Amino acid sequence: MADEAGTAGLDPEEPAAGDSAAVVAGPVDALVDGLEDAPGRRKRVKRLLVANGAIADEYALSALYRRVTERSAWLVDASTASLAVIGTTEQPLEVLRASGGEAAVTVPLTPADERAVAALARSLEGKQVRRLSWPRPTPGMTLPWRSGAMVVPLHYRSELLGVLVVEAPAGRRFTPVDREALASYAVTAAVAIENARTYEQSRRRQDWLTEATDLVNGPLATAGIEGGLRLIAESICRLADANQVLLWPDTATQRVLAAGSEAASAHELEVPLEPREPMVAAARRGHRGLVTTAPAHPHAPLTRTLASLRLGPVLLVSWAAGDSTRFMVIGRRRGRTPFSEFDLDLATAFAAQMQTALELQQARLIMQRYSVIEDRERIASRLRDDVVPDLFAAGLTLQGLRSLVPAARLRAKLDEAVQLIDTSIVALRRSIFALRTDLEKDPDEG
Repeated sequence: MADEAGTAGLDPEEPAAGDSAAVVAGPVDALVDGLEDAPGRRKRVKRLLVANGAIADEYALSALYRRVTERSAWLVDASTASLAVIGTTEQPLEVLRASGGEAAVTVPLTPADERAVAALARSLEGKQVRRLSWPRPTPGMTLPWRSGAMVVPLHYRSELLGVLVVEAPAGRRFTPVDREALASYAVTAAVAIENARTYEQSRRRQDWLTEATDLVNGPLATAGIEGGLRLIAESICRLADANQVLLWPDTATQRVLAAGSEAASAHELEVPLEPREPMVAAARRGHRGLVTTAPAHPHAPLTRTLASLRLGPVLLVSWAAGDSTRFMVIGRRRGRTPFSEFDLDLATAFAAQMQTALELQQARLIMQRYSVIEDRERIASRLRDDVVPDLFAAGLTLQGLRSLVPAARLRAKLDEAVQLIDTSIVALRRSIFALRTDLEKDPDEG
């Protein structure tokens, strides 16, 4: 049987040794011993301080979300507690639920669930704790929240980071003291989540910068444009924790470089891309990109492609490459955590940085080719102006000596020497012509 503290294994009065909240156990007793024991107040204050201490020093986002959910249930003796993590567009990124003292688990969301949670997030005004007015079940809704549960918004400044939905056991109602405890807990939880998000974003930004540096100083330098784009697609698939990346080197064609988490390397596909498709046009507008989870035009070519690949949350990234435009789709399987605007910023910055690296690489290749061309021009000029005339003069000299040699065998040898010199002159002239032909080619070719 689970104890009253739930999965943390804490007694409501004495935190377990080794728990991060144990460091505040002594001060907690000192703070609350003098409190008048209004109905449940002393117990709630002690638990509040313990719960705040438990989440304040956690910087791993996934662990923090679980801990916030579990401690909110333990704080007010709730039967269940759920945390809906809200993104910058007021869309739910994920929902965790702790029930009956068990560990919090991620709840799969249907599109109907996502719409309901988004509507709940938009309806919250201010930071007040209020009762849930949940819509009537509609087809596709699976979240088991009941009307009357406590809704606790987690605001950091003006941004809504999440929503706690706390449900009382059957036959019990939450008291004003419970509401006060949850409201106070929400402040600490919001600050802890914001701190963890900032830390997580800094770490991820460093990962992307490190990958960019390693690519530019390593394989990208010798991969060429085509090979470089393959490397970029594979790196983005890994860094964005995506299941599939589709990269169009030129939106005027249907040729796509595809990289997947289950594939060893990028490979080519033929995928149509309609620039006038609303989702594509929105992503290409100003090369700002797009974050989406539910394409609004199910019959559009790109939407059908995403459906065939079983992709749900996607990032769409577009950037200029000379006179052409490159386009990339970064997708995760349906049911996985949606992308955020921060993910889009990282992918867009990485693509721009890699495009600059590819252009610098191409410029270096052109400079190297021009250096080779200059060497060929110098060699051709030396052969034409110095070597060929000298060989021609040597042939004429030998041919003039022929009439002065009485022996037939010697004259035959001289004829062979003159013929060899003529053959060499012809070969040199052909080589010079070949070098000049290469000089006339576009230096971008080859």
